[in-house]
Amino acid sequence: MVLDHDSGRLVWAAEGRDEDTLDRFFFELGDERAKLITHISADAGSWIANVVAIRCPNAVRCMDPFHVTKWATDALDQVRREVWNAARRAGDKQVARDLKGARWALWKGGERISARQRAKLAWIERTNRPLYQAYLLKEHLRLVFQLPFDAALDLLEAWLEWADYSPLQPFVELAHSIDEHLEAILNALDHGLSKGAGWRPAAGSCTACPGRAGRAADAGGSRPASAERLDQRGEALAFLSFDRLRALQYGSIEVLEDALLHEVA
Repeated sequence: MVLDHDSGRLVWAAEGRDEDTLDRFFFELGDERAKLITHISADAGSWIANVVAIRCPNAVRCMDPFHVTKWATDALDQVRREVWNAARRAGDKQVARDLKGARWALWKGGERISARQRAKLAWIERTNRPLYQAYLLKEHLRLVFQLPFDAALDLLEAWLEWADYSPLQPFVELAHSIDEHLEAILNALDHGLSKGAGWRPAAGSCTACPGRAGRAADAGGSRPASAERLDQRGEALAFLSFDRLRALQYGSIEVLEDALLHEVA
């Protein structure tokens, strides 16, 4: 599926998730019109990156935030399954049942949970700190894509450090995956492609936005300065503590944004 970022309109669709299928789109589009594409938002599939690099090499490649947050949800579910299996092996059937029933509270965005689900999260916080930490890691990665660029970058810096040094292997691996795709993620934040346009692309989709005025000068392929800043996060990172992140969890986006802008330097 190919959609226009500005309008959200479906531009082209075909069966298949491979280079030949995507290349057919660019063939039908034609070289001249392909040159007008300044930004492309997609998942991490190499089959997308390979075709885009050939067909519109000057376009800014952005990581689709939906897929980044899905990585975090998948990592959270790995931790949930680990603690659930540990409870089963220990013969604690009630805890195992309660953990199994906590899936929806853990998966759902913190701003949309019900009172019952919030009570379930409070129980997890009291009884299973590793799982609650995994939930907070998932939630705060989601928040990265809802903040202005500077605040998002500050939170991402803190998040990467927190995840990388956590005892939760799925999130350690996720931090490494984000490092691997850091430039495309930063591009999504920097160019305003992190908030979507009222649609969610299907897995393996490639969303092109032709003709964004004033953006072509950014498409030279150079590494963004923000990536250099993240490279040095270990030297100049102002930590958001676990307790501070937890305190911000249920606040509005505006409250969190204000706290990040004034407290994380």
